[in-house]
Amino acid sequence: MDKPTLTTLPSLSDPHSPKHPIRAIFFDLNGTLFTSSNNEQAWNGWFSALFESFLLHGLHLSRAEFSAMCDGFFNPSFAFTPSPLNSTTKYEARLEHLAIKCNLTIPNSQFSQIAGKTIEAWGEYMYLDPEAQCLLQRLQSSYILGLITNFDHPPYIYELLHVSQLDRYFKVIVISGEIGIDKPDPAIFHHAFRETNLLTENLNLLPEETLYIGDSPTHDVQGALNAGMIPILLSRNTSEDPSSIYDYYHDSHKETTLPQSFKETSRTQTCQIIHNLSELGGILTLPSKYGKER
Repeated sequence: MDKPTLTTLPSLSDPHSPKHPIRAIFFDLNGTLFTSSNNEQAWNGWFSALFESFLLHGLHLSRAEFSAMCDGFFNPSFAFTPSPLNSTTKYEARLEHLAIKCNLTIPNSQFSQIAGKTIEAWGEYMYLDPEAQCLLQRLQSSYILGLITNFDHPPYIYELLHVSQLDRYFKVIVISGEIGIDKPDPAIFHHAFRETNLLTENLNLLPEETLYIGDSPTHDVQGALNAGMIPILLSRNTSEDPSSIYDYYHDSHKETTLPQSFKETSRTQTCQIIHNLSELGGILTLPSKYGKER
């Protein structure tokens, strides 16, 4: 799969790079502002909570058999997308689809409880990057800040942002499970721009004036490039594969697949790399708020 060339570029404070002044910074959430203490343990916790929940509803499969059935649970092809008129989240729809595969009849009212229990088990291994609050507070005084995240159960994200007090920093919050579009599709980034410009009078924010910070070369870097934004890859010094945060596989070496339309990007594209969030503050020059109005 083609990926953008990852290299360290000159400081963004260099007046010759980039061509347009930076007026906004959008962030990924999981893996970027929040990170995992252990992805494998997080997914094991998620699976155990799901297995126990399904056992209570009559599951007759062994743990190993059920684990194999959960492979690629978050893959786009795993479940149907809920109707816009249905209040069920996409994550709950995946749970319902899995129950059908297991020949279980679970009342619709129970899927919300199972969703909460399983995500909380996974979330026990996620923690707020200790540099995030200070960085966002500093950036908020000079830039429009936004959040674009892939997540199939939006209520959890809103609760997480509220409890962590990160919601106060973002002008716009875009969750894939709410709009039915996932990164790296550029449409989710374009949606964020439309929302930002609607909420901020006379801003007229352009993609080339916006940084996007994320930890995935495919979902974040490639998606931002395809949307015309300036990506920065957060590559923490860790032995874990960052892609392991996105899905459950009983075989941890199995790779996820993406639609072919998302696999093409130019190798000539470059992307600045940072190894921790504090490095972002070091490469930015704080301009007057939001830059020059148009």
